[in-house]
Amino acid sequence: MEVRTSLLRPLLMILLLAGLIEPVGAEPALPKAPRTLAELDARLEEALKKGETPGAAIAVIEDNKVVWTKGYGYRDLKAKAPVTDETIFRAGSITKSFTGLLAMTMVEEGKLSLDARLAEVAPGIGFDNPWEQTEPVRIVHLMEHTTGWHDLRFPDVVRLNPRDEIGRDLGITRRLRVSRWQPGRYMAYSNVGPGVMGAILEQIGGAPYAEQMRGRILGPLGMNSSEFALTDAMSANLSKSYDVDGKTEIPYHGIGISAAGSMLTTASDLAKFVIFMNNRGKTQQGAQIVTPESVARMERPQSTLAAKAGLGYGYGLGVFYAPQTNFIVYGHNGGIDGFESAYVYWPQQRKGYVLLVNGGRANADALELITLYLGRDFQSAANPPEVKPGQEFAPYTGYYYAVAQRHLFMNALVGLYPNEVSLQSNGRVNALGAERIGIGSNMFRREERPEATLIFYTTPEGQREFSTGREVMRQFTQTELASLAAMLAGAGLAIAIALLSIVTRPIRMLVPNWRRSTGPLAATMRWAPTFSVLSLLTMLGVFLIVANAGYQAVELLGRPNAATYAIYGASFAWPAFAALGLILSIANTGSTKPSRAAAFLISLGMLGLAAHFFANGWIGIRFWE
Repeated sequence: MEVRTSLLRPLLMILLLAGLIEPVGAEPALPKAPRTLAELDARLEEALKKGETPGAAIAVIEDNKVVWTKGYGYRDLKAKAPVTDETIFRAGSITKSFTGLLAMTMVEEGKLSLDARLAEVAPGIGFDNPWEQTEPVRIVHLMEHTTGWHDLRFPDVVRLNPRDEIGRDLGITRRLRVSRWQPGRYMAYSNVGPGVMGAILEQIGGAPYAEQMRGRILGPLGMNSSEFALTDAMSANLSKSYDVDGKTEIPYHGIGISAAGSMLTTASDLAKFVIFMNNRGKTQQGAQIVTPESVARMERPQSTLAAKAGLGYGYGLGVFYAPQTNFIVYGHNGGIDGFESAYVYWPQQRKGYVLLVNGGRANADALELITLYLGRDFQSAANPPEVKPGQEFAPYTGYYYAVAQRHLFMNALVGLYPNEVSLQSNGRVNALGAERIGIGSNMFRREERPEATLIFYTTPEGQREFSTGREVMRQFTQTELASLAAMLAGAGLAIAIALLSIVTRPIRMLVPNWRRSTGPLAATMRWAPTFSVLSLLTMLGVFLIVANAGYQAVELLGRPNAATYAIYGASFAWPAFAALGLILSIANTGSTKPSRAAAFLISLGMLGLAAHFFANGWIGIRFWE
């Protein structure tokens, strides 16, 4: 049985209009690149102002030297204290790059193996892996985010110890250390793995994580204004942070899992790390901390199915590898309590930059402007020759759904949107809303990308998938696709009938001769399905409103309060009302056929959708636990 595209598209439009799923499409055209530092400065100032960013610090590297640094705005709005070269920002997940570097120093010293089993290296660290006998969790999986573990949940972020006591926080994250698929199969970003890596580094190095970083990494690099634990000396220059409105100050909270996000630094200090990575592991003073081979290992993933199939794009040992327009960059970004950060470098061109901001919404625009400036005159090497896929690619066409999400509950939303893969008449493939050019071995690149950013493969179980290195899609079977179409049709019809019923009921009540069922059972039958729809909309509406509350979203969703209780209660009310409506539509034979039919269809549609949400943890969800 085939499920036609013409059937799916109108059903998906209902969800798109409701804002419950997000379409994918071609990227917007890039703005014109700034030609000079003066133009870059002016456009950055405009972007930061437009994005209501209180303060920012920037360092630009060309010919592997810092050619420009600047502070914008204020590190403290109330005191009107400006951002200077000495201003310290929190760098968040950029910490993971340093954790990866520290791990590689121990690999080179023979104290650690990336392929070692976690259970053997640190038997005291508990975790659950149903495939441990054949597919064990290994050290490499902790750093490449391929353990299959959950990421931190909202209450975990609230409860993590600000005093950086790693042992205590390993206890808090124990319930998250559960492999949801075979370790090494997919990349799903999780702060828990690097947090465990920090404990292992402390065990091997015989000293606290921050102390080892000072002695083995920061000191040799000359990063004297950086730390991995807040000290009194650093507090004087530490920037305050602000919410997305650029005005609401966010209190300082430490992070317990130090190795995942505790770094504090300045733009000039972090620029030294960029130069170090461009120098392939050598400091500006000539000291070789790790070999060029170790730096290269940090930059590319090796453990995932996609990487083993040949895709280089993705996440290595604390470093992202990302082909951009005509060139390839490496780096990492970070975000913590209003702070956002990024460092980017491309060693072949000996360029890079650092951007640190303390709030607002201008981070992405500023990153784009700096990248455009540094790539303004770059002429890419010849792209790989096009290899048009043959008939052997035909089985990979069809519809795909997202798997391997950071959070299980997100599967309920992203799983509703099937992504079509089609082979075009020109021999190119359309996937994720963009045309892809084949380069052989089922690998594809965008027109403007110098390397493959997508690969198709078949799993050992015979399932067809494609990966972008960070995102994994699995092909629907015809049965799964038919079930999805039926579920979306039922849900769309249910919502439409329920809303129409709400709108027309007052009119029908005013018409004297309108035939309608009477009595409490009939009234319950009519209203139960409607309340089911309203409960669903309440659950999703409250979640979406709170989730878009900036920094307060974590506080609100991580604690028991009116919002989380409303989501919890509505998640039960929705299927309960639907079940009641379905039972009464069948049992209440005294009601009119149109009323029973409407109640039946609405209730059945709601129960079908509820089954999907139940499978992804939404029914009875307690965000605060």
